[in-house]
Amino acid sequence: MNRIVVSKETNPCHNLALEEELLKQAESGSTLLYLWVNRPCVVLGRNQNPYLECDMDYLKSEDIRLVRRKSGGGAVYQDLGNLNYTFINREGEGSQAMQQEVLLGMLRSLGTDAVFSGRNDILAAGRKISGQAGYCEGGNEYLHGTLMVRVRKDHLEKSLRPSPMKLESKGVRSIVGRVANLSEYIPDITVKQAAGLLAGQFRQVFGPSLPVVYRDESQGRPLGQDIYESRDWIVDNCPEYTVSQELQWNGGILKLRFQVREGTVFHIECSSDSLSCGDIAWIRELEGCGYDREQVVKIIMERGK
Repeated sequence: MNRIVVSKETNPCHNLALEEELLKQAESGSTLLYLWVNRPCVVLGRNQNPYLECDMDYLKSEDIRLVRRKSGGGAVYQDLGNLNYTFINREGEGSQAMQQEVLLGMLRSLGTDAVFSGRNDILAAGRKISGQAGYCEGGNEYLHGTLMVRVRKDHLEKSLRPSPMKLESKGVRSIVGRVANLSEYIPDITVKQAAGLLAGQFRQVFGPSLPVVYRDESQGRPLGQDIYESRDWIVDNCPEYTVSQELQWNGGILKLRFQVREGTVFHIECSSDSLSCGDIAWIRELEGCGYDREQVVKIIMERGK
């Protein structure tokens, strides 16, 4: 029997872990629709570099959380104005045509001219309002996506910018294109209304479903939430990359180049144009340490006092 699960939590790590838990519970012959909303965060794709994708200083200043999902694709900004949806089923049993019918049917019922574009975008009047990604594990699969209803686009545009440093990376790079909120076409629409309409359209397309199940922290933490909260998964789990940075240090410019693999600095190059900087070879003592930009800068600046 088809099912609908709605998360009442807005913690993105809780919601991502619950998504994975539901994935493991997929049943043959049925489809599960999972609906969830996150408080302000940037969700990285599995192979992305946070320093390349985001303005990390801006995220910190605005209390925007950084998290990572298991599926590929680009980084996305989410807040309480965004609706996440996930279709879960046994591998090979998912119907992309039916999933599209749920999404497009719901959007067109509101009077929007919604169409699929490329592999994973939904456009309204030529502007992106939804993006999707898929993932398979253990014989089960999901297709999940975002639906921008009332997202703060100023936060989106400022969050999805690389940090103010030069990077070289083998990871996937996001492109912040022309995006739109559903509320720009349907002024009175809310996330709660959109979720209800999507659930109704799901029943029309897939057939009857069991009563909606609501999940929250009172029922316990989903298995794997600790992993989604860990720095190893969020920050360090990205391809090898090189960070080049310049610091004002001891009356001159200190130029640094860090090569980072699996979150650990394995090689450092450094130089300075100041005669007063003295011996800076000690900086190579940071090789073998975990790369955290704030901590690295703090150590270097304190050593230069």
